[in-house]
Amino acid sequence: MKTILVVEPEPDILRILEIMLENLGHKVLTAPDVPKAETILKEKTSNLVILELNLPGIDGSHLIELIRTDETQKNLPVIVLTTRRVSPDQAEKLNVNAFLTKPLTMKDVSDTIEKLLG
Repeated sequence: MKTILVVEPEPDILRILEIMLENLGHKVLTAPDVPKAETILKEKTSNLVILELNLPGIDGSHLIELIRTDETQKNLPVIVLTTRRVSPDQAEKLNVNAFLTKPLTMKDVSDTIEKLLG
C-alpha cells in the first residue's frame, strides 16, 4: 500500500479522488491548499502527490518548487490535475512526472499511478 497526498480545493473532486485511490488500495492524505499540504509533507511520508495547480492563496506550482528543492523529497513523484491538455515541454518546465486531465477516469488515475509507483 502506497500513501498518496491529494491537494485539491474542490471538496467533491477531492472526495472522488480519495474514493478512487482507496479502491486501488492506497492510503490517502488530503489537503485543500498549499499550507496544509506543506504541513502533511513535513509530518508524514508520502509516496506520491496529486496536485491541482489552481489553489486558493498560494499556487500549486509553489508546492512543486518546495518539493523539488527539499533534499528528502526532491524525487517524490508529482501528478498535476488540469482541465486542459499539457505538452511535454510544459510538463518539463513544471518539473512534474505526469498530468491527469479532468474529468478523471478510474483507468487514467490507475494507469498513471501504476507507471510512477509500479
